[in-house]
Amino acid sequence: MSAIDGELEAVSALVRQIKLPEAERKMLQLIERLDGEELWEAQAAIQQVIDGFLRKRQRTLSAAFRNRLGRENTRGQEFSPPATVPADTTQASVSPCSKASPPGGLVGAALEQVSTPSKPAAPPHAEATLTLSCAVVSPCLAELRSRLDELRDRYIFQWSTRYRDLISDLFDRALPLVQACSKDDTLAIQLEDAFARHAQEIFCRGYNFKTRQSQLRHDDAIALSLHGLQRFLDIPLEFYVAKRAGASAAIAARAARKICSALLSGIVQGYGHAQFGDRQGWQLLPRFPGSWANCAAFLLPSQLDQIIHQLETGDFKSGLQDVVFPIVEAIDRLVAEAPDGSSVLPRVGEYFHDARRLEIALELPRPVAGRRYLDIHCYLFRREVGRQHLQESASRAATLIALALKPDLQDWIDGSEPLRKAVIDVSHDPQRVSARVLELLKLTLSRLEGHDVWNAPLTHNFARDFPLNQPRLQRSFRVHRASVRDQLRSFEHGTGIRLWCSVRRSGKTTAGFNLSSSSGTTTVVTQTCEPTGQHPGEDIFIETVKKALDDRARLPRDFFRATVTKCAEVRADTGEKIIFVLDEYETLFNELRLALERDYEKAREYVVKPMLNQIVEFSRDNLVLLIGMQPNAHNILMDQNQLSPLVQQDEFPLFDYRNGANTSEFASLLNFVLGAHVSADAAFMQVLHAETGGHPFLTVNVLVDLFEWLILNRRSAARLNLSALDFHDFASARLTPAAIRESKEYDFFRTFLGAALTPISRRRTPWLYAVCRVLLGLARHDPLNLAFPKERFAQLIGPTGLPAGHNHPEDLLRTARQANFLAVVDGTVRPRIPIMARIASAACPI
Repeated sequence: MSAIDGELEAVSALVRQIKLPEAERKMLQLIERLDGEELWEAQAAIQQVIDGFLRKRQRTLSAAFRNRLGRENTRGQEFSPPATVPADTTQASVSPCSKASPPGGLVGAALEQVSTPSKPAAPPHAEATLTLSCAVVSPCLAELRSRLDELRDRYIFQWSTRYRDLISDLFDRALPLVQACSKDDTLAIQLEDAFARHAQEIFCRGYNFKTRQSQLRHDDAIALSLHGLQRFLDIPLEFYVAKRAGASAAIAARAARKICSALLSGIVQGYGHAQFGDRQGWQLLPRFPGSWANCAAFLLPSQLDQIIHQLETGDFKSGLQDVVFPIVEAIDRLVAEAPDGSSVLPRVGEYFHDARRLEIALELPRPVAGRRYLDIHCYLFRREVGRQHLQESASRAATLIALALKPDLQDWIDGSEPLRKAVIDVSHDPQRVSARVLELLKLTLSRLEGHDVWNAPLTHNFARDFPLNQPRLQRSFRVHRASVRDQLRSFEHGTGIRLWCSVRRSGKTTAGFNLSSSSGTTTVVTQTCEPTGQHPGEDIFIETVKKALDDRARLPRDFFRATVTKCAEVRADTGEKIIFVLDEYETLFNELRLALERDYEKAREYVVKPMLNQIVEFSRDNLVLLIGMQPNAHNILMDQNQLSPLVQQDEFPLFDYRNGANTSEFASLLNFVLGAHVSADAAFMQVLHAETGGHPFLTVNVLVDLFEWLILNRRSAARLNLSALDFHDFASARLTPAAIRESKEYDFFRTFLGAALTPISRRRTPWLYAVCRVLLGLARHDPLNLAFPKERFAQLIGPTGLPAGHNHPEDLLRTARQANFLAVVDGTVRPRIPIMARIASAACPI
């Protein structure tokens, strides 16, 4: 056997083992290394091995092989110039590649080598046919691989800083190239492989670090790895959503989709190839689909196919293959066939574990007949689909419901017209299923766009599309909080105990779980005392504390430090500084308080004092960041509490708005809520921000109520632009105590504030009671301006007086300001979030 035959057999063996990225890399290296004579002699054998790959890699390898053969013939030609380049993409996509101003980094060199075509441009909206050889693209990814290696070695798992910066840069620089070379998959496949290799390395490394710690169980290490996988996948999705929303042409949006799919596929495959003890990631992925299955909505068919083939055999794999894959294939054809101005791309993907259902939302090019999305529900587990599931899908007006039908459901579905029209039985040939799905989607689009509703009155509440009460879906609508990151950066190099307090639903938990250090010498460990299931392993700390309290034994000398180390995603026992972030910190101190009430003497000496002392000791070399709503929850056992005097409270930032700045956090939030079909001028943003203070939950509440008012007043849907006058008219009609009392949009805060103003709250949470009394006093004293002279602030507290721990009204005012309840402007006390004071007045009528 010759050396070449041996190398080809090694590649074939990797293909049989389904190690496709490694096999493709070796094949590409072989194609580039062989000299001309060897290449021609081994041509048939090389093509035979290439034919053994899956379709997409087969096409790429064949193109690279033909390219190499062509270069041998022409002696040096490195790419074929396009026959045509569209007029609308020549300037946007090709001119950045010109020698005059070549972009730097990542793909800049490749862009520079793509010359502007000399032939006449094609008609507008024609797609580019530029092709780029692997020999051109591969060297240009050297910087990407170098930066990924740096992340692996120095900044591992710093998702919201280093990884986000890298992927942001990657999208900005790769989009022009992918758009210009829309028919060439070389770059996308190289990106996929680079991220697959990186993901495999970091998840293996993270697991090995965690399991070397004797206190961490295998299952806890797996949970932390799945949390990391979810956070990694969220980053490409964030930039895909932003790029496709801002794309002026369908070709640009499709380029963003191709990049996103490549990154998602690479990350999932890298996790799949990672080894976790005696299990491989391909075994874990089907068992924990909640961390990644939503990504199937955004994958290209060939990449979804690669992932499916490598998953552990079982019901989940079969469901992806039989139900989801034909849907994704149909969506891909729909995207490819849509006119340039009518792109229909996936906007939301979410997997619901209880129903074993993947939901895909395709965003319409424009809202039609009161609809903004076409919803597709895919039921992956045939035996677990019941009538209640299908009724739920029908009640939500799903355009298409895909499942493998059980015989007992067929007759029942035939008797329901909505279900009969929407249900697709995937039990037949996949090609037929895909064709049927495509036909149904096209018919639905044609029917919807046939209605002349653009000048009709508004019927759709766009703000209600924002998934306010669906935490998992909110990942696709998340605003990057630069203000929170900057606040952490201002003191992350120090040590001690910091406290961030803010009102309910103001984004504290989301911000806390997305904090990352800006340096590579600090590890951020985030935990919550009130788990919601959004973040695997999020409650390891509080559960360990509860167990220690229940055991009532003496706390080990290193209990706090060892528990924090156990919660870290990466190794945290190397001497590097740790930032320990504890969300809903009040629960920890409530647990300690309950332990004191059960057995004061023993709990004080065995657990509570040691716990407080160990936190203080830990904070001398590290940083502890407590997050909650009340600033005085840590005031327990005050005669021997060494922790409370060291706590420094900071003001937690709400969403900021700079007048006229479309890139501010508040403007970004509004873009997510309003979508691409409604605009708002700067004056509207300013008055809305003044009313809600940048509180995200209440901002959405107000916008939903505003759209209900617009619909009631039959506002035209054509070119809907919201102005300051719109908001003032809305406020006059709908932000009165009577109207707020009747609106269901404010139910949560009416209940919260109503409970906070009860005698029970006065006894149990005196600080919260006092500041809510101030809000109520402001609304009653001056319902229009909500203002009160600062020198008379004590009067607003009322006869109940100051809460325990506050010796002066200024003390209460300071902590209430830092917690976003109150503000002081020009010598007057005002509510930081005016709509909260109005709701307090509605919750407690005079």
